[in-house]
Amino acid sequence: MIKIAAAALFACASASALADDRGMNVVASPFDMDHTVLRVESALREKGVKIFAIVDHAEEARAAGMDLPPTKLLIVGNPKAGTPLMQRDQAVGIDLPLKLLIWRTPSGEVDVGWNSPEYLAKRHALPDGFERPLGALGGIVSQALRP
Repeated sequence: MIKIAAAALFACASASALADDRGMNVVASPFDMDHTVLRVESALREKGVKIFAIVDHAEEARAAGMDLPPTKLLIVGNPKAGTPLMQRDQAVGIDLPLKLLIWRTPSGEVDVGWNSPEYLAKRHALPDGFERPLGALGGIVSQALRP
């Protein structure tokens, strides 16, 4: 059952985002900040991914009397996919639920980033195949950012 669910989630993964040296996959959005956030939220819900919280870093910075370009953190997950990882090693919970960061760059573009499944698999010494549920975000983001 776990292998079937993992394979299904992995099939949704996107190869278009490459991990940078921080272990993050980052892709540019063709949309402005608000539309990017709405499209990503919609795509997540459509795939049955729960949005646990949205942190508006820019709003919190303003509340603290500081300035930050638009930056939102979406905390997302699917307990059916994440629980087997935590059953193997509860320390994986430090990285679950997963997080998507959406921000406007200094040049005005909007980027979407998340921890790469390979980075998380290495960090938690996951056996081959266990990282697959972590790869679903790539496919969901790819779908959300199609013009």
